[in-house]
Amino acid sequence: MAENLAGSVFMWLTAEEKTGEKYMNSPIYRCRCLCGREAEVPASALRSGQGGCCGNCVRTLQALCGPEPEVEGMKLACLTLGRPTGKKVRNSPLYTATCSCGAECTVTLSALRCAKAIACPSCQVDLAAKGYGVRK
Repeated sequence: MAENLAGSVFMWLTAEEKTGEKYMNSPIYRCRCLCGREAEVPASALRSGQGGCCGNCVRTLQALCGPEPEVEGMKLACLTLGRPTGKKVRNSPLYTATCSCGAECTVTLSALRCAKAIACPSCQVDLAAKGYGVRK
């Protein structure tokens, strides 16, 4: 009998249910990303760590790779990104952000690029305790 991944956490995704479809003989799961969007991901990708977030978060991470990224209004995990503050920490520009809990915070571009900043500090602690952001 195949393992049921429903309820399991994979990086920023929580597997909710099987869709009944398969991709290369691997069942596809309907997953919920921390940003709130749904993604359909094969179980094989979830288990291997290749399916860690939805396509929207992937596009935001790609947008962050530019020298001066224009990311205002983009969503990354629990954060909606704002404008640069004009300040730097360890030579990394600071950005304003709003967490899904409503808290305002600042995050460095380097923390966003490596996906270490996924929520406000208090929510980040709660999410880490639940296994979010951890490759399995």
